[in-house]
Amino acid sequence: MAFDPIIECLRRITDYARYEQFCADLMRFDGYFGIEPLGGTADKSRDSVLMRNSEQVIFHYNVRKDWRAKLWEDAKGVREHGHSCTKIVCVNPAEFSATERDECIQSFRQEYGWTLELYGMQRMATLLRTNAAPLLAKYPQIFVPDLIQENRSAQIDIRVNSTRDKRLQLAQITGYNRGPGPVLIESWHASWKEDGVEHATHGMTCYRGSLPVRLEEKDKLDIMVPLDFNWETLERIGLCDAEHRRYDAPAENLQSFIATARLHAPPPRKNADDELTIEQVQSQAVTLKAIAERGPGQKHDRLVLVFRNDGEIPLTTGEATIEWKFDTERQFAANSHLPGIKVVESEGSLSLSRMTNNYNSSKGSEVRFLLHDDMAAALAQLITRESEIVEVKVAVQVAPKYSVSETENVREVAISVAQSVIDSWG
Repeated sequence: MAFDPIIECLRRITDYARYEQFCADLMRFDGYFGIEPLGGTADKSRDSVLMRNSEQVIFHYNVRKDWRAKLWEDAKGVREHGHSCTKIVCVNPAEFSATERDECIQSFRQEYGWTLELYGMQRMATLLRTNAAPLLAKYPQIFVPDLIQENRSAQIDIRVNSTRDKRLQLAQITGYNRGPGPVLIESWHASWKEDGVEHATHGMTCYRGSLPVRLEEKDKLDIMVPLDFNWETLERIGLCDAEHRRYDAPAENLQSFIATARLHAPPPRKNADDELTIEQVQSQAVTLKAIAERGPGQKHDRLVLVFRNDGEIPLTTGEATIEWKFDTERQFAANSHLPGIKVVESEGSLSLSRMTNNYNSSKGSEVRFLLHDDMAAALAQLITRESEIVEVKVAVQVAPKYSVSETENVREVAISVAQSVIDSWG
C-alpha cells in the first residue's frame, strides 16, 4: 500500500490535549454543530457533549490500541455517573474491519442500550482528505507540515482567463503540474456569493477540452468551461482532483478575470427568452425529479436531478440546487431561555453541476444535474437533523429569471443518498 502521510500522522499522535481539540473540530466538520468540549481530568467520562432536540450525544476521544476495552470503560463511566445519553460517539484512529465494526456496534447496544457511532482510522482520514482538510494546517502538532506537503501527489499552478462565445461567458482554466508525480484531475469548481448567500458548483462539463484527465508531472491542462451563474461575484475557481483536493486560481488572477469579463460584457439582450412572462413559464409542462444513481465502480449513490420540458416553448436552464428549511420557531423556542438576541439557522442549500453541455430544453428534452461527491457529505444534515427540517426541495432556474421547484419525494431520495454516502465510509 502506498505511503499515506495523513494515516501515518494519526498513528503517531502524542499530543493528547491537542488531539481532543482536533476531534471536537473534526466532529463539527461532519455535521455535529453546537458540540460542547469538556475534556480534562475531571470530565466524568465525557470529552464533549451535544444536546439537540431529543438527542443527547456524548463523545469519547482516545488513541488507545485496545480501543474496544477503552470504549467499554468509558461507557461504564457514563452509566455510573448517571449522564443522560441516547448516543455515544467514539473517535479513535483504530484500524478495524467492517465485521469488527458491526459486531462492536451490536454488542454495545445489547450491553448499554445506546446507539454507537465509530470513527476509526479510515473514516477520520477520509474526512481529512475532503470536508475537514483545513484541519491539517490547523493542527501542526498532529499533522507534520513538511510530511503532509512533501507527500502530496502534485502541485498545480492555476490561471484563469476570460473569453466568450457570443453571450455565453467562458472561463479558460489552465493548470500546470509542478510535481511531484501525476494527478488525476476530475473536475473544475467555482464558488461565489449572491445576495449574501454562498454558492458553489463542481462540473465535468467543458466547452472545450474534456475531464477527467491524468495530468503528468510538468504537463499542462487547458480547458474552457461555461459560467452560467453570477460570475461577477466569483470568490474561487480552479480544478479538483480525484482525492477532492482543490487547486485555485490566485486572488489577483481572479480579480483580473472578473475585470476583463466585465469590460467585454455584451449589452443586455432583448429576445423572446427574456420576454417570457411568468404565466408562459407556468403554462409549460415541465417536470423535476430527484433520483439516486450509482455508476460502475462508484462506492455510493449520487443525487441526480432530471429537468424535462414537455412544453411548446424552449426554456434556458441555469443553476440547479437542492434546498432545505429548518423549523425556526422550534429553534427559537429551544433557545428562549438564553439571554440576548437569538440567532438560528433558517435554511441550507447545495448547488448541482450540469452533467451535459445543453442549456436549452426544447419539447421532449431533458437536462440533468448532479450533486458532486465533494459536496454530498453535507446531505448528512438531512439525517442528523431530520426532526428539525420542515421542507426539502429541488429547484432549477429557467428563462432566465424564473425558478421551478419540486418537493415530492425529494426528502426521501436525498436521505437515501446521504445514508449511502455514510455507509461508504465504513
